[in-house]
Amino acid sequence: MGLAIFRVAYNYCLPDSKGKTTAMKLGLAKAPVSLEDILYFSAKGPDQRASSKEEGPRPCG
Repeated sequence: MGLAIFRVAYNYCLPDSKGKTTAMKLGLAKAPVSLEDILYFSAKGPDQRASSKEEGPRPCG
């Protein structure tokens, strides 16, 4: 799993000397992505993530 995270980080976070990442060159991203966004990725949108943090944990059951 560590290798997969490294590969995504390399392709989406690290720009070359011209300021473009590999993903940007291929048209997969419009701008570099932060490493934090990759490590804490959630399938929910950013609005849903923010509201779920405010609600706190939900009880099981």
